[in-house]
Amino acid sequence: IDTTLLLREPDVSTSLAVLPVFESGGRGCWVDLSANERLTPQRMLSALRTPEASHVRADTRALLVGYPHLLKGLQGDALRDFLAGASELLATRDGDDDAGAEASPPIVALDVNGATLGAFADADGVLGPALPLADLLHANLDEAMHIAGVPPGSLTEDFASEVELGQLVAAPLLAAGVAVVAITLGGHGAYVAVTSDDARLGRSALLRDSAGTWRGRTVRLPALPLEGELNANGAGDAFTSGMLAAMLWRPADDSRARLSLEDAAAVALGSARQRVDSARRGTRVSVSDLLDGRSPASATAAA
Repeated sequence: IDTTLLLREPDVSTSLAVLPVFESGGRGCWVDLSANERLTPQRMLSALRTPEASHVRADTRALLVGYPHLLKGLQGDALRDFLAGASELLATRDGDDDAGAEASPPIVALDVNGATLGAFADADGVLGPALPLADLLHANLDEAMHIAGVPPGSLTEDFASEVELGQLVAAPLLAAGVAVVAITLGGHGAYVAVTSDDARLGRSALLRDSAGTWRGRTVRLPALPLEGELNANGAGDAFTSGMLAAMLWRPADDSRARLSLEDAAAVALGSARQRVDSARRGTRVSVSDLLDGRSPASATAAA
């Protein structure tokens, strides 16, 4: 973890979250946002412009903003402005010796948490202005339904059919400008849908190279089996990070190779399992390892 750009202030405490884990594997959450309430586009963009941030500007290929519903200074137009400004700064390749290399903005991701605390169907505009800049949006099913404006009880099953997930939940988010929508379904796995808009997938070279062949595709994968006890803390964070890693991964022997949507989703689920499975937590694993260890389609345990 690079803390070069960490902003320190003497008159405010670090944000604190207490997450009680229940015997069932679920959890509660109490949060004191403290310093996080002072995050604004202006402060973060100013930090990215400093000489100390040159290595960040040169090396960053993905930009992930987590939990905008819990960050008062990063909502609506402010969130859009930050994503746009940071994408422009991070597209700069300081000291790049290859003059012919195509500069590309990073892949931009939003990881949703606390969406059900906001207005139904994003009526308060927390996400709306920023959705056209979100190359990847992750939410669990309850959150995705809430921000897409799908009332509880609208789905015919607790975990929904693939058709319902696509038409009722993913479609409004794709229509709002998101390129890839990933919805985690707890013990029922995950569903991923990709826009059919070629221009949207071509917004950046990195996105085009990663997801260009996924145009209009959807995939639903079952959850992976666990070996230890379930601790769901960090499951969504690990899933989103795994999806980004899969989008950016290239095999050492063929830099042009790209993962299929099915393999990318499998890596994301494997990353989540690596976090929530007590028998695996803390063990280092690579994208290659996760691809080699794909479980059979009949797997049903939680992830």
